[in-house]
Amino acid sequence: AQQDLDEAILIYTRLNNKKGLGDCYTTYGRMYNLLANYKLALIYSNLALDISKQLKNERDIAVCDKNIGIVYFSEGQLSTALDYYYKALFIDIKVHDKHAAAANYNDIAIVLESMQVYPKALEYYKTSLKMFQQAKDIHGVGTVYENIAELLIAQKNYDRAINYLTKSIKIAQNQDDKDGMSSVYTDLGLCYSQRGQVKLALRYLDTSLQIARKYKIVYNEAYALIAFANV
Repeated sequence: AQQDLDEAILIYTRLNNKKGLGDCYTTYGRMYNLLANYKLALIYSNLALDISKQLKNERDIAVCDKNIGIVYFSEGQLSTALDYYYKALFIDIKVHDKHAAAANYNDIAIVLESMQVYPKALEYYKTSLKMFQQAKDIHGVGTVYENIAELLIAQKNYDRAINYLTKSIKIAQNQDDKDGMSSVYTDLGLCYSQRGQVKLALRYLDTSLQIARKYKIVYNEAYALIAFANV
């Protein structure tokens, strides 16, 4: 991916195509966030943001704001992440991009959940879920199902969480979503361990860890290892 992006950057630079260059920087930022290299993720995401502002492309500015928010969330800087998510959401609402707005409602809910503001987080999740369902975005629906489940796990409501995770894993499998599958398997492992079904829990965690390692999803690998330790 790095080799292809570097080649694309050279071509767009020769063509003086700033939009293409910005898109490459955006992809680089996402890649480095997945690899947990947050310093480089922020550098490339901010380069993309600068270009989007130069071109006065509001939709791209919103995408960049969201991506920067994701990196700050990954680093645990929740307040800063929330600021960027809200910036993106305001633009999405302004330009009537309902799909992007649904994703941002979900992301804001995740931060609120991390801050243990559970009622408000659930409200945002439900708004996001409704918008994804209206847009018939199956991947988005599956993601929100998992996130609602994690909110229920935080409140020790494991049976209800398993119901949502079962819906989420079916969607992830149908879409061959490796990131989603790995994450959901870890959540299922945590739930079943709390129900005393340790062998089943360990099977789910092992599956999660294998997927994360094979596809180099470092964040999920760490999440699965922490879950193993807890079990």
